[in-house]
Amino acid sequence: PSTVGKEGGDSAEREVEVEKFCDNVRWFHTFNRKTKLDRSHYRHMHEVSCGARLTNLGKSDGEKRLALRVTIQGESFMYHQIRHMVGLMIAAYRNMVPTNFISAVLSAPANVSLPFAPAHTLVLKDLNFLPFAREDFKNRDEDDKLEMTPAGKEIQQAFEVEQMLPALGSFVDHEDWSTFEEELKEWHGNLPEEQVAKFLATHETWSAALAKRKREREREEMKERKELKE
Repeated sequence: PSTVGKEGGDSAEREVEVEKFCDNVRWFHTFNRKTKLDRSHYRHMHEVSCGARLTNLGKSDGEKRLALRVTIQGESFMYHQIRHMVGLMIAAYRNMVPTNFISAVLSAPANVSLPFAPAHTLVLKDLNFLPFAREDFKNRDEDDKLEMTPAGKEIQQAFEVEQMLPALGSFVDHEDWSTFEEELKEWHGNLPEEQVAKFLATHETWSAALAKRKREREREEMKERKELKE
């Protein structure tokens, strides 16, 4: 069963209320200065997509290698973030967890240990060099950036097909993927369905309360703007 306990509590930090659903899943009902998330904990993900067709990685040891290409675009990434994201995607694809488990994991109060995919086929494909952050960072010109020339793009494409994809093909059979398969089974085995359901219900209640506060804040802001006009 899930349990609610206290953590912390020294003279410098107040205790936090944490609900433990199982070894891998916890939920912070309250925060202190050490556990509260700030802007540095968040990353902006613009797009996450998966190819509809298998990518041909060429031949390795005389055998054809095929793989699905997952593309993630964002503004900076945290250490090991992509490997955890891919591990969770694989778990969801195999129906080890429901798809709404992903949204719950991404919420601020959630503290969840996730599957850890191997790094061997993780590739930095592209970079956009935007201006340094300014006070008007949100209003920056998205076209104000360095871009590769058409000739450079042709060289990049040739390198991908001739060098990178065959190298990735040799990594598909790396022994770390077998280790990952075992770790994924163990991770799934430590997720009791009834506790996952309670975790998702907690997230749903929290999300509804968050949406309510947002609507109330928007009404207050609208009221203030109306009063200023009058």
